[in-house]
This record gives sequence, structure tokens and C-alpha cells, in this order.
Amino acid sequence: GAARLGLNAPYLPIFLRLADYARVLQGNHTLALESYLRQEFKNRYSGIPHQEEFLSAALRNGACMILLDGLDEVGDVSEKLSTGKTLRQSVLAEVQAFSNQRYGERCGNRIVVTSRLEGYQRGDLRGFAEAELSLLSLPDEVEAFLLRWYTAYIAEYDPKLTQTAVVAQARANVDKIMDSISRSDSVKLLAINPLLLTILAVISEIRHTPLPNRRAALYKVVADTMITNWRRAQTDVEKSRIYQKDLNETHIYSVMASLAYWLRENNPGGTMPKEKWSEKIAELLAEYIDKDEITGVVTEFMNHALLETGLLTYKSETQVGFFHLTIEEYLAAAEIVSKSKQRAVSEKYWQNLSWKEVLLLTAGELEQQHRREDLAAYLAGFLDFKPDKPELRGWNVFLAGRALADMGLNSIGKTNQQVIKHALRCVAQGFDIDIEKRNQPALYAPTLRADCADLADELGYQPDDLYSFVKIPGQDKILPYWMAKYPVTNAQYNRFLRPENFRDEKLWTGFPKFGEFNEKNSEESCRELGKWKEEGWDWLQEALKDPDWQVENGVLLPRYWRDARFGISRPNAPVVEISWYEANAYCKWLAAQTDSPEWAALATFNLQPSNLVFRLPTEDEWVLAAGGVENQRFAWDKDKATEKEAEIYQRANVQGQINRTTSVWMYIQGASEPHQIMDMSGNVWEWQANCFGTEYGGQKALGLRGGSWCGLLDIARVSSRLDGIPVAWVNIGGFRLCVLPCAGISR
Repeated sequence: GAARLGLNAPYLPIFLRLADYARVLQGNHTLALESYLRQEFKNRYSGIPHQEEFLSAALRNGACMILLDGLDEVGDVSEKLSTGKTLRQSVLAEVQAFSNQRYGERCGNRIVVTSRLEGYQRGDLRGFAEAELSLLSLPDEVEAFLLRWYTAYIAEYDPKLTQTAVVAQARANVDKIMDSISRSDSVKLLAINPLLLTILAVISEIRHTPLPNRRAALYKVVADTMITNWRRAQTDVEKSRIYQKDLNETHIYSVMASLAYWLRENNPGGTMPKEKWSEKIAELLAEYIDKDEITGVVTEFMNHALLETGLLTYKSETQVGFFHLTIEEYLAAAEIVSKSKQRAVSEKYWQNLSWKEVLLLTAGELEQQHRREDLAAYLAGFLDFKPDKPELRGWNVFLAGRALADMGLNSIGKTNQQVIKHALRCVAQGFDIDIEKRNQPALYAPTLRADCADLADELGYQPDDLYSFVKIPGQDKILPYWMAKYPVTNAQYNRFLRPENFRDEKLWTGFPKFGEFNEKNSEESCRELGKWKEEGWDWLQEALKDPDWQVENGVLLPRYWRDARFGISRPNAPVVEISWYEANAYCKWLAAQTDSPEWAALATFNLQPSNLVFRLPTEDEWVLAAGGVENQRFAWDKDKATEKEAEIYQRANVQGQINRTTSVWMYIQGASEPHQIMDMSGNVWEWQANCFGTEYGGQKALGLRGGSWCGLLDIARVSSRLDGIPVAWVNIGGFRLCVLPCAGISR
């Protein structure tokens, strides 16, 4: 544990739910987080001698790891406390104050705050390093996660087993579930999420049946399993006495769903005092139980839910909630669908980010019940909603798109599919979705635009002109040439990843060599000076043998190929993490693919296939296609450079606004002037054919142009340059194709 996390010393872990602290803070507005922590520690370890002194010493000496869980569960209530702050603001202020006192050079405690993405805004907590838990990669990370989970589970379930036996049994279980995962693309999408993967493992262990391939179906299986045999499967208890009161699993399921919706509406933190639960259960059971028996049955029902099904659990001495927020959200969705109130609920809560999962799972439950018309109406309804706050503009489109992607296109009719897909593209490209305002720019949050673009891609969108080229007229010493409209995408590069292409030495040698770029279009800069030799082939042989690189069946994959942020799961994002050699090899390979869509696009210019060269652009060619370097302009500027940051963010993926690459078709408002070429400012730096004039470790550096998703906005100007050695590979670099009618380009 500690070694794997890179910790040099053991820490005392202290776990606190921020929702519990928030509940107490509502009644005692001056209660400091550390005071609450000390009281909770005392309650948990009452009777242990000197525990208060022990905790004080641990905090003072920096020996604690404080885990503050579920900031998103605190909510953001509009009512203000006597301090003048909302409850969420108060909790954040107390976390900040505690961190300022107990973390730093003088005090080395570790403080970790967790939250769903929609419950945290960047910069909420000063001095905290922000990290997003990435999805797991298949198969390696998923398999490693399962092996650790099963090893821990089996060791705890049967402590008499030897370590060898535990590992052997865990390995067998992992092999079984990995086989099940590999058989379904839908299950693969679930498995890369750590929470859902854990649930898959639990269900596989208990049911021994095929895994569901939809989230709503998976959660229903979890709830059904826990109600019927979760505890019996693990503890061999007899069937609960609750069933003797003419209550079956269906009744219990219905009551639990009603409880989940009641809790969701009344306490976003997910807990209520036990007596409140009893009151609500009595109200719900009145439909099934005689009045004179209700008190006893309520007690038995609470025991059943807490001790036998495990659906409910104590979150503190007096507070009860669902064992996991995800199950609460699913059961609330099941209640919404059972009462057919999905339209009213979505209209009321779509702007409340804490209801996101409930609304998505409502769609999943409708699909699971084969209510196709109701589902189509539910999704279409989102597009009619208007936000109260500008920052939520487009969120309704995202919800409709995310729900459709979760269930698959065929869950609704083609007309409704097209309406949602069109709305996603409008938001992604920064246009109004209103038909009457079509093609009018509209402001959306950059991350929301990127998410909508990813959803459009997930639903099968690909721009019609993805493989097209733009003719660039010659200038000075540069002959006319054709520049690819888009950077090379993951989907395009995927065609190259075949074993024979990594055995063909001709693809990896003889790349055209150009001199150092200068702004005067010198002969050395514009004219091919010769050929590279075997450098690319020699590098490839070493890379294929390197255990740290991703090699499959003799194919060298881009280093982030399986990464959810950058890899092939995002087909229309630019390929990144490839060397200059790989980019050149791709160009040479594509030159021979005369049946490719690129060749079909070039045929529209009446070019002769026998007289074409495919390669990286020189810096002169790239700058010309981007419209020139005058006035420190960005690629889209017609004359004067854009100055307002908001306008730049509308046109380019820069400065970490989105924290990943974006689909190459997204920034249509940032297309270059006058040639309308995409992504020449921002998204990824693009390899150039020219040497840069610098060396690192004896290797000549090559040029890159265009700026990137994490680079400062100023270096996305056309004039900006970067250098990199040919073996360099980073997640901010990609490339684009240039095609010429002959090998030379000088006049």
C-alpha cells in the first residue's frame, strides 16, 4: 500500500464524510473541522487509553492522512447560515482553515478531499494539488485492480487460507470475470470505471451469471441481489422474518425505491436520523400492513435493511443512509419511472448537478422497461429546457446526449437520434441550438463543449470532410501544395497499426531532410537537402524491445493509445504521443494506400497519383497555410490579433481549459484564415519537416508549430515555435499531412 503510493512513512488514516460534518455544522455554525475530527475519533475509539493524546501527537508530528470524502454530497444550498455563507462555502472554508494549520512545511500531514467532478470547481481549495481519477485501461489496469480486490476479499472471507491459496483463487476469479468483460463492448465501458468494476466483481461472485451491459441493469441486479441473497450468500442467515408479514422482494424493492427518492429530495448529503427513516417506512408500509402491526414491522424492516440486505448502513451513531450513493441514485430513478413522473422531475432538477446520475439512470430504467416512446419523449424534453444561469447553458443537451450514449442509438427512433446529435454538435462548436438562431455563436463552458463533442463522437459522428485537403497557392519560393484540413486523428492512425508496417524498413528510412527554418524562406528552409538515413529504423528496433513501451503483436502503439483522455477510445481526437519518426512512417505508408479516402479526396483536384509526395509540412508551408505570422495573429485572425481571452477560448483548445485534447472538428470558429484549416492554433503541437537548429544529446531537434491544449494561449499564435528531438513523444504533440506534386518545392 504505502510503497505503491510512493509514501516514505506510515500514516494514521482518518476517514471523515464531509456530508456528516456539514449536517453538524448546520446546527453549530462555529464548529471547526478539527474539533469535529477529534470528537469523531473519540467516539470511534472510546475506551482506548490515551487516544486523545495519541491523536494530538500524530497531528502535531505530521503523521496523519486525513481522508475527507464526498464534497459533492454536501450540496450547495441557497440558504445562508448565520455566518453569511452557504453550507457548502462554510465546509470549504473549514477544510481550507484546517489545511492551512495542519499541512505545510512545519506539519506534514496528508489531506485528501474527494468529490465527483460536478461537485467541485477548480480552485475551490487553495494549495491543493488537483487530480482527476482516470478511467482504467483495458486489459492491464482492469486486471490488476481485480487481482488486488479479489485477493483482499478472499483473504478476509476465508482467513484460514494460505497466501498461496488466496492468490491462486483470486487469479482464477480474475480470469473468469476478464473473460466475461472481454465478450461485451458495453461491459468493457463499465469495467474501466473503478466503482462499476467493483460492483461487477461483487455481482459475479454472488450470482455466477453473465454480467449486465447497461448501468441501470447492473444497478438493478445489485439491488435485487442485496435484497434477496446478499447477506445470506455471505453469512448463511435464514430468510428474514420480514417476509413472514406478507411482504415479498417486490414490496421491499418498491419501498426501498420510495425511500431513495425521499432521501434524494430531502437531504442531498444522503443521510437522515434513524427515527426519520422509521417514520417514512411506517408511512410506506401502511399500504401493506395492518395498523396494529406497523410498529413491529417497521423495526424488523429497518433491521432487514441494515443487517441483512446491507442496502442501508449507519454513517454515524445516529445517521443512516444507503450503503453507496450510486445505489441510492438508481433506486430514486426506479421510483421516478414507476410513478411516471420523469418529465416533472427532470424539469425541476436538471440544473441541479447532484441530480445528474438520477436523471441519467431514469433514462436507463425507461429503456430497461422497453418504454421506447416514453424514453424518446423524456430525452427530447431536455432540449426544451432553458437555464437560469448562463454557466449551465448546454447542460440539458449534455444530459440528453449522455443518456443516449449510455443506452445506444437504437434505443430511440432515427429522427430523435438526429435531433440530439445535431444539438451536441452545435454545443461542441459553440453555436446556438435554437433552429431560429442556427449558426449564431453562443457561449458555453469549454469543458461542456468538449464533453458534447466526445458524446457526438461516441454516437458515431465523423465530419464528412475528415480526409479532405485544402489547396494552398504558392508564394515566393514555395510551389502550390495541399494541406490536410485536420490533424491526423486516432481513427486515421489506427489504420497504420498493422504488424507488416513495423517490419517494412522502407517505411522507416529515407525521410526528406530540410534545413533550419527562417522567416525569409531561404533555400535551406524550403528545399529538400537530402534524405535521412536509417535513424528511424534503428530507433524502431530499440523501441520494439523496450518493456516500458506498448507493443502488441509487433506493433508499436502510441504511448497513450489505451488512455481514456487521449487514446483510441476518442477516435476523432488527434493522435498524440508519437515520435517524429512514426509521423514520417505514417506519411510514407499512406502514400501507397491508393484506395484510401485521402486519395479519393485528392482525386477531386485532378492530381496524378504517380507524381505525389506525402510528408510532413515544412515550417514555411505550415505558416502559409495558417495565414502568416503578421501582427502576432492567431490562425483564425484576418488582420489584428484577438486579445480577449473569452474569444480565444471560443476558438481554440489552449491553456488547460479542458485538460485534454479535443475532437478535431470542434473549433470550427478557429479555422485558419483564409484557408479554413482546422486546429492550427491550439489542441496539439504539430511536427514539422524542418530541423530546428538545436541539438540535445547529439540528436538534431525538429520543429513543432501550433500550440497545445495545455500551453499558454500566447504560444498558440502562428509565430510560436517549439523544438523536439525526433524520438520525443508527448501528449501535447501530433502531426498533419502535406501533399505535393513533386519531391522538390523550390521554384
